[in-house]
Amino acid sequence: MRVLMPSIVDPASQLGGAWTSTRGLLELLRGAPFHAEIVAVPPVELSWAAHRTRRYSAMAQSLITGLPGKFQFQYSRAMVAKLKRLSEEEFDLVLLNGSDLLWMLPYLPKRPAKILFAHNIEHSLYADQIHANYPGGGLQKTLLGWDCSRLRRHELAGFRAVSNVLFLSHQDEAYAGRECPGLVSITVPPLMDGTRAPRPRDVPAAPRLEIGMLANFDWWPSHQGIRWFLDEVLPHLGSAVRLHLFGTRSQHVASNDPRVVKHGYVPDLDVVWSTCHFMICPVIAGGGVSIKLAEAVCRGMPVLATRYATRGLPIEEDPAIVLRETSGEWIEFLESAAARELRRISPSRRMIAPFLAENNVDRFSDFLKTVLAGSLRSTANTASR
Repeated sequence: MRVLMPSIVDPASQLGGAWTSTRGLLELLRGAPFHAEIVAVPPVELSWAAHRTRRYSAMAQSLITGLPGKFQFQYSRAMVAKLKRLSEEEFDLVLLNGSDLLWMLPYLPKRPAKILFAHNIEHSLYADQIHANYPGGGLQKTLLGWDCSRLRRHELAGFRAVSNVLFLSHQDEAYAGRECPGLVSITVPPLMDGTRAPRPRDVPAAPRLEIGMLANFDWWPSHQGIRWFLDEVLPHLGSAVRLHLFGTRSQHVASNDPRVVKHGYVPDLDVVWSTCHFMICPVIAGGGVSIKLAEAVCRGMPVLATRYATRGLPIEEDPAIVLRETSGEWIEFLESAAARELRRISPSRRMIAPFLAENNVDRFSDFLKTVLAGSLRSTANTASR
Protein backbone atom coordinates (compact mmCIF):
# COMPACT_ATOMS: atom_id res chain seq x y z
CA MET A 1 0.00 0.00 0.00
CA ARG A 2 1.35 3.43 -0.99
CA VAL A 3 0.37 6.34 1.22
CA LEU A 4 0.76 10.02 0.36
CA MET A 5 1.07 12.04 3.58
CA PRO A 6 0.98 15.84 3.54
CA SER A 7 2.06 16.67 7.08
CA ILE A 8 2.13 19.53 9.58
CA VAL A 9 5.45 18.13 10.86
CA ASP A 10 8.49 16.43 9.43
CA PRO A 11 8.27 12.89 10.90
CA ALA A 12 12.05 12.66 10.88
CA SER A 13 12.26 15.42 13.50
CA GLN A 14 11.70 15.01 17.24
CA LEU A 15 10.47 18.34 18.52
CA GLY A 16 7.19 17.71 20.32
CA GLY A 17 3.97 15.77 20.69
CA ALA A 18 2.79 16.03 17.06
CA TRP A 19 6.09 14.51 15.89
CA THR A 20 5.79 11.69 18.44
CA SER A 21 2.21 10.78 17.58
CA THR A 22 2.98 10.97 13.84
CA ARG A 23 5.90 8.56 14.15
CA GLY A 24 3.76 6.15 16.17
CA LEU A 25 1.06 6.07 13.47
CA LEU A 26 3.65 5.59 10.72
CA GLU A 27 5.13 2.62 12.57
CA LEU A 28 1.66 1.09 12.71
CA LEU A 29 1.19 1.59 8.97
CA ARG A 30 4.63 0.26 8.08
CA GLY A 31 4.14 -2.91 10.10
CA ALA A 32 2.11 -6.01 9.33
CA PRO A 33 -0.41 -6.39 7.81
CA PHE A 34 -0.26 -2.99 6.05
CA HIS A 35 3.43 -2.76 5.04
CA ALA A 36 2.78 0.76 3.80
CA GLU A 37 5.23 2.85 1.82
CA ILE A 38 4.86 6.40 3.16
CA VAL A 39 5.64 9.36 0.90
CA ALA A 40 5.68 12.41 3.18
CA VAL A 41 5.19 16.02 2.13
CA PRO A 42 6.49 17.91 5.18
CA PRO A 43 6.48 21.66 5.74
CA VAL A 44 9.56 23.84 5.59
CA GLU A 45 11.06 23.99 9.08
CA LEU A 46 11.06 27.52 10.49
CA SER A 47 13.32 29.06 13.09
CA TRP A 48 11.71 30.24 16.31
CA ALA A 49 11.92 33.89 15.19
CA ALA A 50 10.54 33.11 11.71
CA HIS A 51 7.74 31.07 13.29
CA ARG A 52 6.62 34.06 15.38
CA THR A 53 6.81 36.44 12.41
CA ARG A 54 4.83 34.00 10.26
CA ARG A 55 2.05 33.86 12.88
CA TYR A 56 1.47 37.62 12.70
CA SER A 57 1.66 37.78 8.92
CA ALA A 58 -0.73 34.83 8.62
CA MET A 59 -3.36 36.67 10.66
CA ALA A 60 -3.04 39.71 8.40
CA GLN A 61 -3.18 37.62 5.21
CA SER A 62 -6.23 35.71 6.46
CA LEU A 63 -8.24 38.95 6.29
CA ILE A 64 -7.58 38.98 2.53
CA THR A 65 -7.71 35.27 1.67
CA GLY A 66 -10.65 34.33 3.90
CA LEU A 67 -8.73 31.39 5.33
CA PRO A 68 -8.59 31.08 9.14
CA GLY A 69 -5.28 32.24 10.58
CA LYS A 70 -4.16 28.67 11.40
CA PHE A 71 -4.81 27.53 7.84
CA GLN A 72 -3.07 30.59 6.42
CA PHE A 73 -0.06 29.93 8.64
CA GLN A 74 0.34 26.45 7.15
CA TYR A 75 -0.35 27.51 3.55
CA SER A 76 2.67 26.68 1.39
CA ARG A 77 3.15 27.07 -2.35
CA ALA A 78 6.08 24.63 -2.13
CA MET A 79 3.84 21.93 -0.63
CA VAL A 80 1.18 22.57 -3.29
CA ALA A 81 3.78 22.27 -6.05
CA LYS A 82 5.07 18.99 -4.63
CA LEU A 83 1.53 17.63 -4.32
CA LYS A 84 0.88 18.44 -7.98
CA ARG A 85 4.00 16.51 -9.00
CA LEU A 86 3.11 13.54 -6.80
CA SER A 87 -0.49 13.48 -8.04
CA GLU A 88 0.82 11.89 -11.23
CA GLU A 89 1.87 8.82 -9.23
CA GLU A 90 -0.34 5.99 -7.97
CA PHE A 91 -1.39 6.02 -4.32
CA ASP A 92 -3.87 3.87 -2.42
CA LEU A 93 -4.43 6.36 0.39
CA VAL A 94 -3.94 10.03 1.21
CA LEU A 95 -3.27 10.61 4.91
CA LEU A 96 -3.71 14.30 5.73
CA ASN A 97 -1.61 14.66 8.86
CA GLY A 98 -3.17 17.53 10.81
CA SER A 99 -6.39 19.51 10.59
CA ASP A 100 -4.41 22.69 9.90
CA LEU A 101 -3.85 21.24 6.40
CA LEU A 102 -7.53 21.03 5.47
CA TRP A 103 -6.93 24.01 3.16
CA MET A 104 -5.13 21.45 0.96
CA LEU A 105 -8.27 19.51 0.03
CA PRO A 106 -8.64 21.09 -3.45
CA TYR A 107 -5.02 20.16 -4.27
CA LEU A 108 -5.13 16.49 -3.22
CA PRO A 109 -5.32 13.64 -5.77
CA LYS A 110 -8.99 12.86 -6.43
CA ARG A 111 -8.97 9.06 -6.72
CA PRO A 112 -7.31 7.66 -3.57
CA ALA A 113 -9.17 7.21 -0.31
CA LYS A 114 -8.52 9.95 2.22
CA ILE A 115 -8.07 9.97 5.99
CA LEU A 116 -7.57 13.02 8.18
CA PHE A 117 -5.35 12.51 11.23
CA ALA A 118 -6.85 15.07 13.64
CA HIS A 119 -4.31 15.51 16.44
CA ASN A 120 -6.70 17.95 18.12
CA ILE A 121 -9.97 19.74 17.56
CA GLU A 122 -8.13 22.86 16.48
CA HIS A 123 -10.92 25.38 16.99
CA SER A 124 -11.51 24.14 20.56
CA LEU A 125 -7.79 24.43 21.29
CA TYR A 126 -7.79 27.92 19.77
CA ALA A 127 -10.76 28.98 21.89
CA ASP A 128 -8.96 27.76 25.04
CA GLN A 129 -5.86 29.73 24.04
CA ILE A 130 -7.83 32.95 23.51
CA HIS A 131 -9.57 32.54 26.86
CA ALA A 132 -6.29 31.83 28.66
CA ASN A 133 -4.40 34.76 27.12
CA TYR A 134 -7.22 37.30 27.15
CA PRO A 135 -9.39 36.67 30.24
CA GLY A 136 -10.95 40.12 29.90
CA GLY A 137 -12.43 41.75 26.82
CA GLY A 138 -10.86 44.03 24.25
CA LEU A 139 -10.56 44.47 20.50
CA GLN A 140 -7.81 41.85 20.08
CA LYS A 141 -9.87 39.19 21.83
CA THR A 142 -12.87 40.09 19.65
CA LEU A 143 -10.84 39.80 16.44
CA LEU A 144 -9.35 36.47 17.53
CA GLY A 145 -12.84 35.26 18.46
CA TRP A 146 -14.02 35.96 14.93
CA ASP A 147 -11.05 34.07 13.54
CA CYS A 148 -11.82 31.15 15.87
CA SER A 149 -15.42 31.04 14.66
CA ARG A 150 -14.18 31.00 11.08
CA LEU A 151 -11.77 28.18 11.95
CA ARG A 152 -14.62 26.17 13.46
CA ARG A 153 -16.68 26.46 10.26
CA HIS A 154 -13.75 25.51 8.03
CA GLU A 155 -12.56 22.67 10.25
CA LEU A 156 -15.95 21.00 10.57
CA ALA A 157 -16.56 21.45 6.84
CA GLY A 158 -13.22 19.75 6.25
CA PHE A 159 -14.21 16.83 8.50
CA ARG A 160 -17.37 16.36 6.44
CA ALA A 161 -15.49 16.64 3.13
CA VAL A 162 -12.85 14.05 4.06
CA SER A 163 -15.48 11.99 5.96
CA ASN A 164 -12.84 9.61 7.42
CA VAL A 165 -11.08 10.88 10.54
CA LEU A 166 -8.54 9.37 12.93
CA PHE A 167 -8.47 10.92 16.41
CA LEU A 168 -6.09 10.65 19.36
CA SER A 169 -8.81 11.38 21.90
CA HIS A 170 -12.15 9.64 22.38
CA GLN A 171 -13.57 12.97 23.57
CA ASP A 172 -12.56 14.61 20.29
CA GLU A 173 -14.16 11.75 18.34
CA ALA A 174 -17.40 12.08 20.30
CA TYR A 175 -17.54 15.84 19.71
CA ALA A 176 -16.87 15.49 15.97
CA GLY A 177 -19.48 12.76 15.71
CA ARG A 178 -22.12 15.06 17.20
CA GLU A 179 -21.17 17.94 14.90
CA CYS A 180 -20.72 15.81 11.77
CA PRO A 181 -23.24 12.93 11.71
CA GLY A 182 -22.19 10.07 9.46
CA LEU A 183 -18.47 10.60 10.03
CA VAL A 184 -16.39 7.41 9.71
CA SER A 185 -13.98 7.69 12.61
CA ILE A 186 -11.71 5.88 15.05
CA THR A 187 -9.70 6.83 18.12
CA VAL A 188 -6.19 5.44 18.30
CA PRO A 189 -4.23 6.82 21.28
CA PRO A 190 -0.64 8.01 20.83
CA LEU A 191 1.36 4.90 19.96
CA MET A 192 4.71 4.13 21.56
CA ASP A 193 7.02 1.12 21.53
CA GLY A 194 6.57 0.31 25.22
CA THR A 195 10.31 -0.15 25.79
CA ARG A 196 11.12 0.21 29.48
CA ALA A 197 13.16 3.31 30.22
CA PRO A 198 16.51 3.22 32.02
CA ARG A 199 15.78 4.45 35.55
CA PRO A 200 18.19 6.25 37.90
CA ARG A 201 20.43 3.78 39.73
CA ASP A 202 20.12 5.51 43.09
CA VAL A 203 16.33 5.39 43.48
CA PRO A 204 16.19 3.59 46.86
CA ALA A 205 18.79 5.75 48.59
CA ALA A 206 18.60 9.10 46.77
CA PRO A 207 18.37 11.95 49.30
CA ARG A 208 16.84 14.31 46.72
CA LEU A 209 13.69 13.87 44.68
CA GLU A 210 14.58 14.35 41.00
CA ILE A 211 11.44 15.22 39.06
CA GLY A 212 11.22 16.10 35.37
CA MET A 213 9.05 17.74 32.76
CA LEU A 214 9.48 16.93 29.06
CA ALA A 215 7.70 19.28 26.67
CA ASN A 216 7.91 21.78 23.85
CA PHE A 217 8.00 24.87 26.03
CA ASP A 218 7.05 27.13 23.12
CA TRP A 219 3.67 25.33 23.04
CA TRP A 220 1.35 27.54 25.06
CA PRO A 221 -0.26 24.84 27.30
CA SER A 222 3.24 23.67 28.28
CA HIS A 223 4.37 27.22 28.94
CA GLN A 224 1.30 27.93 31.04
CA GLY A 225 1.65 24.67 32.96
CA ILE A 226 5.28 25.23 33.92
CA ARG A 227 4.54 28.81 34.97
CA TRP A 228 1.80 27.51 37.27
CA PHE A 229 4.20 24.98 38.80
CA LEU A 230 7.04 27.50 39.21
CA ASP A 231 4.79 30.19 40.70
CA GLU A 232 2.31 28.17 42.75
CA VAL A 233 4.07 24.92 43.73
CA LEU A 234 7.87 25.05 43.70
CA PRO A 235 8.27 28.04 46.09
CA HIS A 236 6.54 25.99 48.80
CA LEU A 237 8.76 22.92 48.43
CA GLY A 238 11.97 22.24 50.31
CA SER A 239 15.45 21.89 48.88
CA ALA A 240 15.06 18.10 48.64
CA VAL A 241 13.13 18.50 45.35
CA ARG A 242 14.92 19.34 42.10
CA LEU A 243 13.11 19.97 38.80
CA HIS A 244 14.65 19.03 35.44
CA LEU A 245 13.23 20.67 32.30
CA PHE A 246 13.80 18.92 28.97
CA GLY A 247 12.68 19.95 25.51
CA THR A 248 12.56 22.75 22.99
CA ARG A 249 13.11 26.17 24.60
CA SER A 250 13.22 24.74 28.11
CA GLN A 251 16.44 26.72 28.57
CA HIS A 252 14.39 29.92 28.12
CA VAL A 253 11.90 29.20 30.91
CA ALA A 254 12.05 32.18 33.26
CA SER A 255 13.37 30.92 36.59
CA ASN A 256 16.47 31.64 38.63
CA ASP A 257 15.62 29.02 41.24
CA PRO A 258 18.74 26.86 41.79
CA ARG A 259 16.49 23.82 42.06
CA VAL A 260 15.52 24.17 38.37
CA VAL A 261 17.88 22.54 35.86
CA LYS A 262 17.27 23.54 32.22
CA HIS A 263 18.60 20.89 29.85
CA GLY A 264 17.22 22.26 26.56
CA TYR A 265 16.51 19.96 23.64
CA VAL A 266 17.76 16.42 24.31
CA PRO A 267 17.84 14.11 21.23
CA ASP A 268 18.23 10.94 23.32
CA LEU A 269 15.23 10.65 25.63
CA ASP A 270 16.93 7.92 27.65
CA VAL A 271 18.81 10.82 29.25
CA VAL A 272 15.46 12.10 30.52
CA TRP A 273 14.27 8.81 31.97
CA SER A 274 17.62 7.97 33.58
CA THR A 275 17.83 11.39 35.25
CA CYS A 276 14.36 11.60 36.82
CA HIS A 277 12.60 9.59 39.50
CA PHE A 278 9.24 10.52 38.02
CA MET A 279 7.74 12.98 35.54
CA ILE A 280 5.26 15.79 36.09
CA CYS A 281 2.49 16.90 33.71
CA PRO A 282 1.07 20.14 35.12
CA VAL A 283 -1.45 20.70 32.31
CA ILE A 284 -4.04 23.25 33.40
CA ALA A 285 -5.43 24.46 30.04
CA GLY A 286 -5.59 23.54 26.38
CA GLY A 287 -7.94 21.12 24.67
CA GLY A 288 -5.26 18.88 23.23
CA VAL A 289 -3.91 15.46 24.14
CA SER A 290 -0.91 15.22 26.48
CA ILE A 291 1.43 13.13 24.32
CA LYS A 292 4.22 13.40 26.88
CA LEU A 293 2.02 11.83 29.55
CA ALA A 294 1.37 8.87 27.27
CA GLU A 295 5.06 8.64 26.39
CA ALA A 296 6.17 8.63 30.04
CA VAL A 297 3.62 5.94 30.92
CA CYS A 298 4.73 3.75 28.01
CA ARG A 299 8.36 4.01 29.04
CA GLY A 300 7.45 2.78 32.51
CA MET A 301 7.89 6.14 34.24
CA PRO A 302 5.72 7.08 37.22
CA VAL A 303 3.87 10.37 36.74
CA LEU A 304 2.37 13.16 38.82
CA ALA A 305 -0.24 14.98 36.72
CA THR A 306 -3.40 17.02 36.80
CA ARG A 307 -6.59 15.25 35.77
CA TYR A 308 -6.76 17.70 32.88
CA ALA A 309 -3.60 16.11 31.48
CA THR A 310 -5.39 12.78 31.06
CA ARG A 311 -8.08 14.31 28.85
CA GLY A 312 -9.16 11.88 26.14
CA LEU A 313 -6.50 9.28 27.00
CA PRO A 314 -7.18 5.69 28.16
CA ILE A 315 -5.70 6.40 31.60
CA GLU A 316 -7.17 4.28 34.36
CA GLU A 317 -6.46 4.03 38.06
CA ASP A 318 -2.87 2.94 38.65
CA PRO A 319 -0.56 3.44 41.65
CA ALA A 320 2.18 4.83 39.40
CA ILE A 321 -0.06 7.62 38.03
CA VAL A 322 -0.89 10.16 40.71
CA LEU A 323 -3.51 12.78 39.85
CA ARG A 324 -3.77 15.98 41.87
CA GLU A 325 -5.61 19.19 41.04
CA THR A 326 -4.79 22.23 43.15
CA SER A 327 -1.39 23.66 43.94
CA GLY A 328 -2.01 22.76 47.59
CA GLU A 329 -2.57 19.13 46.66
CA TRP A 330 0.61 19.07 44.59
CA ILE A 331 2.63 20.60 47.42
CA GLU A 332 1.21 18.16 49.95
CA PHE A 333 2.04 15.17 47.76
CA LEU A 334 5.56 16.28 46.83
CA GLU A 335 6.40 16.87 50.49
CA SER A 336 5.05 13.47 51.56
CA ALA A 337 6.54 10.02 51.91
CA ALA A 338 4.17 8.95 49.09
CA ALA A 339 6.29 10.94 46.61
CA ARG A 340 9.39 9.00 47.69
CA GLU A 341 7.44 5.78 47.25
CA LEU A 342 6.21 6.80 43.79
CA ARG A 343 9.76 6.81 42.43
CA ARG A 344 10.06 3.10 43.16
CA ILE A 345 7.14 1.90 41.01
CA SER A 346 6.13 1.82 37.34
CA PRO A 347 2.81 1.79 35.45
CA SER A 348 1.33 -1.66 35.00
CA ARG A 349 1.34 -3.60 31.73
CA ARG A 350 -2.43 -3.16 31.64
CA MET A 351 -1.97 0.63 31.68
CA ILE A 352 0.62 0.55 28.90
CA ALA A 353 -1.29 -1.85 26.63
CA PRO A 354 -3.63 0.67 24.88
CA PHE A 355 -0.63 2.68 23.67
CA LEU A 356 1.09 -0.23 21.90
CA ALA A 357 0.74 -0.54 18.13
CA GLU A 358 0.15 -4.31 18.21
CA ASN A 359 -2.94 -3.82 20.35
CA ASN A 360 -4.50 -1.44 17.82
CA VAL A 361 -3.84 -3.36 14.59
CA ASP A 362 -7.19 -5.16 14.37
CA ARG A 363 -9.28 -2.07 15.06
CA PHE A 364 -7.29 0.07 12.67
CA SER A 365 -7.43 -2.63 10.01
CA ASP A 366 -11.24 -2.69 10.22
CA PHE A 367 -11.32 1.12 9.98
CA LEU A 368 -9.01 1.11 6.95
CA LYS A 369 -11.09 -1.54 5.19
CA THR A 370 -14.19 0.58 5.68
CA VAL A 371 -12.42 3.65 4.31
CA LEU A 372 -11.05 1.85 1.25
CA ALA A 373 -14.38 0.16 0.53
CA GLY A 374 -16.14 3.52 0.71
CA SER A 375 -13.64 5.02 -1.70
CA LEU A 376 -14.17 2.19 -4.20
CA ARG A 377 -17.95 2.67 -4.05
CA SER A 378 -17.55 6.42 -4.58
CA THR A 379 -15.23 5.88 -7.56
CA ALA A 380 -17.61 3.34 -9.10
CA ASN A 381 -20.59 5.68 -8.68
CA THR A 382 -18.67 8.54 -10.27
CA ALA A 383 -17.62 6.36 -13.23
CA SER A 384 -21.21 5.21 -13.83
CA ARG A 385 -22.56 8.74 -14.20
